Amino acid sequence: MKIFQQWRTKHNIHVCDQNDGRIIDGNILTMDKELLNYALCRFLLEVTNECNELYPCEMLYSLLLLLQMYCHSKGVYHKFLQDEAFVDVCNTLDNRMKMLSRQGVVTKHEKALPFTSSEEDIMWEKGTLGDDNPEQLVNTLIFLLGIHLSLHVIDEHKALKVGFHIQIKVKFDEENDCEFLEYTEVCSKNHQGGVKELNAHPKVIRAYQNKLNPAHCVVSLYKKYLGLQLIHDPKCSHNLYLRPLKHYSEHVWYSCQPLGVNTLQQVVSKLANLAQLPGKRSNHSLQASGPMRLFHSGVDDKLVCELTGHCSNAVLKYKHTSGQLKHHVSDVLYGNETAPVPAKCKSVSTGTSSQNLQENCQREIDINSTPSSCVNSQNLPISGSQTSQNVTSFNVNYNLPNGMSVPQVNVYPIINIPQELQLWLMSISM
Repeated sequence: MKIFQQWRTKHNIHVCDQNDGRIIDGNILTMDKELLNYALCRFLLEVTNECNELYPCEMLYSLLLLLQMYCHSKGVYHKFLQDEAFVDVCNTLDNRMKMLSRQGVVTKHEKALPFTSSEEDIMWEKGTLGDDNPEQLVNTLIFLLGIHLSLHVIDEHKALKVGFHIQIKVKFDEENDCEFLEYTEVCSKNHQGGVKELNAHPKVIRAYQNKLNPAHCVVSLYKKYLGLQLIHDPKCSHNLYLRPLKHYSEHVWYSCQPLGVNTLQQVVSKLANLAQLPGKRSNHSLQASGPMRLFHSGVDDKLVCELTGHCSNAVLKYKHTSGQLKHHVSDVLYGNETAPVPAKCKSVSTGTSSQNLQENCQREIDINSTPSSCVNSQNLPISGSQTSQNVTSFNVNYNLPNGMSVPQVNVYPIINIPQELQLWLMSISM
């Protein structure tokens, strides 16, 4: 409201000096709609900051909404972007934002980057993550639980409890013969427990043991962390995250006081700075890291939604494309047919190594007149000739037991045989 009043004073002075425009009198709450419509249009076109610079698009939009909220707080319920009486305001804002965008007067938003698996490995190697001391262990647990349980905001970390209301339990899976953490969601950003979610089921997530690398296992670190708390002390907080002790003993590393909200908010950025990782990192980086890794590994969207708790396609915003995939797209646009394809994007028709070509050939070859169990396609001396657009025939000279021979091998590709496959088939026949 202060910005609007300062602008109105400058506007009225300019009108008196230049005799250009209309004097705007009265309070924004008492103006009639016709005058208010005119005042807001002029405000959007003329307002500047203290340095006499134009406001970016997003800020201009926010200023209008703040004026609307101020009116609502005083009992005047205008809707500047929806009422027909203020259609000129909506059009003026739209045109002004377009013009500012063309001039480059926009707010630059720096997105919080997710953590890749390789970046996590760097953090372990540098000692940023680990369990050597109380602070390092609790920070590591915050990091790993944020990724494996897809905790959305810092409030969800803060709400984690131990004791009677414990949300993360250690269980044993007899089928897979290993332990796992089971997290049961109580309330989150996606499920707030309102009237529309009476029949909604809470998110339940499992995080299994890391048998290949036990030192990085979230289950083991969680059990160790709980074992170093004074859980049975009645003065001890029921919060999961407790303050590390500066002078700790072998069996007690943490005090009875919960970790502060400000400390929790700074953990992720602090870890990223210690590991000297590029880009902005925040608590949202943890929540985005899990879905991103799953998408890059080809995990089904339904399983990703189970991890994040999304009920809509909003989870697709976590499909971050890697630099390797973008590089491949550029090579395709250049028409470079021999460009290397990222391993997770390879299909039968795009394999590049000789081993992949042999495996692809074996999957696509249909041998006529002979049981397939009698032939190993990787050992056949084949000479090829193109016979049609969709079928390639090969004469096979290979003596099988009991005088049997294979007269012909037909290859039925999904698409035309790639040039690399044809070259390999001809090379092994020489």
